[in-house]
Amino acid sequence: MNAGEKRRALPTNLIHVERRLSEVLIVDADGIVRYDNLAARHLIGTDERTLVGRPFGLPIGEDVAQVIEIVDREGVVQSVDMRVARYAGSDFAGAEVWAVTLRPSATAAADTSAVDDQLARLDDAMSVTYHELGNAVAGISAGLTVLREAWPDLEDEDRLQRVARIERAATGMALHLKSYLDASRIESGVFEPRPTPHKLLDLVLEHLPDLGARAAEVEVQVSAHVTVDMDATHCWSILSNFIRNALKHGAHPITLRAATVGPETLVVVTDHGQGVPAAHVGRLFERFGTTGPAEPMSSSGLGLWIASTMASAYGGRVWYERNAPTGSRFCARLPAVSPEVRDLLD
Repeated sequence: MNAGEKRRALPTNLIHVERRLSEVLIVDADGIVRYDNLAARHLIGTDERTLVGRPFGLPIGEDVAQVIEIVDREGVVQSVDMRVARYAGSDFAGAEVWAVTLRPSATAAADTSAVDDQLARLDDAMSVTYHELGNAVAGISAGLTVLREAWPDLEDEDRLQRVARIERAATGMALHLKSYLDASRIESGVFEPRPTPHKLLDLVLEHLPDLGARAAEVEVQVSAHVTVDMDATHCWSILSNFIRNALKHGAHPITLRAATVGPETLVVVTDHGQGVPAAHVGRLFERFGTTGPAEPMSSSGLGLWIASTMASAYGGRVWYERNAPTGSRFCARLPAVSPEVRDLLD
């Protein structure tokens, strides 16, 4: 059975929220656009082939979520949510650049409402472990308490930074919950994947701000020609679990590499830590497959299980390799976009 047949054989009764990728740019320290995607060009309203080389025209503040106003291609002023993360991409070695995500506020609000509605309909939300979500709730609560008490003494920029961190934690918690529930549906045979063509670099740039300041710790070696044929949220569930695992348990340097070969895209996240003890490798991708509280790789055992389950639903697979001389390599083979469709993404 090929990957396409495997995907079609899966039944569905899961409500799915259709969502396109955001408008993404890479901007350097001088405010010049170094990379753009098609959605960004449409939003900002240029008739040129690319925004690259043009001034962005707005100050870049790291780790600050803000709402800006732009004039779109129809001459209409739009409110746009902007998120920024320092970007460590191999194409910009030695240069100080930032990943900028733009999303019309009305679109972002509609997406949030749709996700909230979906989650409200799923009856097993409480099955997610307290370890994963309880700690996040406690962190958000503590952050809000500190913010409330310190509010009168904080500058506006400090307030924005603290709110952005709390918002990022809440967003991460919601995405983890959705990923867990989707993975549970896949395992139960009641989930249908939604292949959607994406440039992998655009997907990574959009979600890098979710990692906060730690985004700069991951060297991204992904060209603009690499593609995936997956729902964006599902693909990021795989990548983010690999990356967070490396940030938590590995050591620098940490790299994200990807290459499209034929009908598949190979994704590899490498770190240079101690690696996974041999006795635990066989259980890495099992549900609740923890390594034990005394082990440096200890966790709740959900993240890698989610990654494995998501990849399998799209006809792909994940696996672990020991990195030489030290560290770990978490790998995934995912469906790529056909060459004909790939040309339409530019």
